[in-house]
Amino acid sequence: MLLVGGENLFDLISDTVKNELTYKAVPGGSPYNTAIAAGKLGAHTAYISPVSKDTLGQSLLDHLAQAQVLHWGSRVEAPTSLALVNLNQGQASYQFYREQTAERQIDLDQLKSMCLKSVKPSARDKTLADTQHSILHIGSLALTGEEDGELWCQLFEWAQSTMFCSVDLNIRPRFVVDENSYRQRLLRVMNSAQLIKLSDEDLWWWLSQETNNEQDLGDHLSDELIKKASTDLLQMSKAQLLIVTQGSLGSHLFLNKTSSNDHMHTFYPAFKTDQLQDTVGAGDTFMGAFLSQIQGLIQENRNWTLHDLENALAFASMAAMMNCERLGCQPPHQSEVHERLKRLSEA
Repeated sequence: MLLVGGENLFDLISDTVKNELTYKAVPGGSPYNTAIAAGKLGAHTAYISPVSKDTLGQSLLDHLAQAQVLHWGSRVEAPTSLALVNLNQGQASYQFYREQTAERQIDLDQLKSMCLKSVKPSARDKTLADTQHSILHIGSLALTGEEDGELWCQLFEWAQSTMFCSVDLNIRPRFVVDENSYRQRLLRVMNSAQLIKLSDEDLWWWLSQETNNEQDLGDHLSDELIKKASTDLLQMSKAQLLIVTQGSLGSHLFLNKTSSNDHMHTFYPAFKTDQLQDTVGAGDTFMGAFLSQIQGLIQENRNWTLHDLENALAFASMAAMMNCERLGCQPPHQSEVHERLKRLSEA
């Protein structure tokens, strides 16, 4: 079972029709999108965050059901969070409204009970090797709040002994109230994670906070800097896997093979398309797709090879590209991705 926790909201995506600004409302939130993608791409998935009892909340639940994703979280009276999404040549910028909203009304004991529910009853009191067959994935805005972010962090620290813990940092600096507190929380989360995903922009923010470097990112970080910074993060966090995505360039994957700091690295180029609509939810689709592919490897409890992981990267990269061919976050189904990969291999 893949459990996904973190924000759910409605994206209000801007558009201009006959010189009038309009907004299209679509379900969103990075972890919510990841759960939708994972469900559509074949993973047995449950979403564990609270959802509002309002009309938008019901729509969020309907979309989960359509993607074959269970909702294990509570229904609450607070309203649904909102995000204004402005598009510039397909690239999205965000403004969030999340104060006192439903997805932030979390209860640590309830979250723990959902994690235990995902573990087979006969395995709950056994060793880590016997029980680490479920995945807990969190990230993004859920970690920025001082109260709810701390609870998600505590859940992650508690779950690491019985579940495979995955985090997509998806750092949003503009919405961090206390950078020092946030940074310390990320350190704790990464120290509990077996899989860490971040973008090159996330990595640059992390490096700039470490070195007080305010230099602009530019187009992309160099491969050399990505490799050095990623190796440092792996050594600090003790994670098994670290993925750094670079948008239209592709993604780096680092595999921590041994306890002697022996890291393996591979780079998978992004698939290209001439049908780009926008990039909304591309990273979330990538994350959900990758988790859907490694879920089986985790359940088999066997050592991973770079070949296994490169296959997962290919699947995730194709799913992300196909999402970019659609307006908003609309992850493809598993069969669609397999069909595109098959056609590409036969070309």
